[in-house]
Amino acid sequence: MKPLLASLTKTRRVFKGLKDATALPDPMRSFEDYSMLNCKDLADMDKLTLSREKHRSELMFLLLGDSDHVITVTPEGQLLTARTWLTRRLELINRALREAV
Repeated sequence: MKPLLASLTKTRRVFKGLKDATALPDPMRSFEDYSMLNCKDLADMDKLTLSREKHRSELMFLLLGDSDHVITVTPEGQLLTARTWLTRRLELINRALREAV
């Protein structure tokens, strides 16, 4: 019974980590999500963390597929979609990686 329970625990931990890694930011949840939505968290990252964030953002972009969720409404009244945010975030990450070299 113990090996089965350990296997289920590991599987659950993997899927929970994947869910957390691919979650879109919710600016009303926390300040970290708000700064992530505005890409202000990139300034504090080193080259290794930036490359991890790039891979994470690319994975989120791939998992997005054809659906395009609305993340928030900007102060100007525009809808900010996940695809728009991820495209902008990847551009900023690539720029930061070029400057970090």
